[in-house]
Amino acid sequence: MKRRALLGALSGVAVAGCLRLSSGEEDRTGRMSVRTSSTATATKTAAETDPQTTTGRVGELEYPSGLSDDGIGRFLFAFHTQALSQASFHTKWSKVDADNSRMEWQKEYRVDDGTAYGSWTRAHLGTPCEIYRDSTDGFWREDVGDHYTYGNDRQDYAVRELTWKLELEPLLRAAAWNKPTLVTEEYPAVWRVESAGIADETAVPDHYGGTLQDLSVTAEVDENAIIRSVEATYRVDQPDGDTRAFLSRFELDSLGQVSVSEPAWVATAADEVPTVSATFTDDRRFVKLTIDSGARIEPESVVYVPEENGPNAWEHHLDDPIEPGVEVYLYRDGSPDAFGSLNLVRGAKPTGVTPSRFAPGSRVLARRRSSEYFDPVAVE
Repeated sequence: MKRRALLGALSGVAVAGCLRLSSGEEDRTGRMSVRTSSTATATKTAAETDPQTTTGRVGELEYPSGLSDDGIGRFLFAFHTQALSQASFHTKWSKVDADNSRMEWQKEYRVDDGTAYGSWTRAHLGTPCEIYRDSTDGFWREDVGDHYTYGNDRQDYAVRELTWKLELEPLLRAAAWNKPTLVTEEYPAVWRVESAGIADETAVPDHYGGTLQDLSVTAEVDENAIIRSVEATYRVDQPDGDTRAFLSRFELDSLGQVSVSEPAWVATAADEVPTVSATFTDDRRFVKLTIDSGARIEPESVVYVPEENGPNAWEHHLDDPIEPGVEVYLYRDGSPDAFGSLNLVRGAKPTGVTPSRFAPGSRVLARRRSSEYFDPVAVE
């Protein structure tokens, strides 16, 4: 019953099916065709259709790149991003923790050939966020109640991120697939593909580790190799023994019908992004960090120092903000059970402790859930 209720709650972001393409050059039938190297056959077929008809097709429809009788191939997501590289479109996706009836992700983007505007609610905080991305920057702001906090995420415009690579690519790789079924013959033709089991249980979506279980996926792909929708349920058995069940949905529509302009708040964000300086003290045992200008780093954010030549980082989760002009001292917790723990003291360097040294060339970063505040700052 819980799963039914969750599916009903997600009806606002349910997969809406497939829409007509409307970008690129218009053929003599009045329909539009996307110009990509992977869509030449589909475009030619549409152009040769009898101009008096709207649904007829000449010749047998062929699968787009990435589809075959064996279902979805390993490179479909790459063909999908290639086809969208110079297109405008709208995407939205959602992911629910089914065990706790909690929304993990609910995100939306409007994309226009090199620029994108996104909006979402920050997971577990419930605060509304916006981001504007172009080829050089990704400025964001978050409404934290009586003010905004601002950042500049170094992950700039990329179609793969704007179409939820973190979730979709592992799901497509994880599933064993049935033969595609043609569900729309009009241009752009659309095939529906359903999973037939699990092909790779290690292909776990998002940031979770462990193994994938109970996977069920349905995807719709159009004749230009564009993924129009994905709906999935699955369970992740994590290394610590915990089990999490999820429902996720993705939708892409309005191809060729979206325009994006820079929001007025971006100029404010550019001024308010924290400008940070960091220096070593006591033979690299402490990092002194100061916000020289811009906005504070909010509570519920994370300050971290990546491990040298490794995948991990020393982290500190903030209960209180770091205000501009206030010196803070970061140092590593040396206890055996606290690997990755970073201590933080405000105002003055702590006494009575002799922490382990940081590596030369260390950098300091801060993030607000998945959004970075600023570019990595080298510790001098």
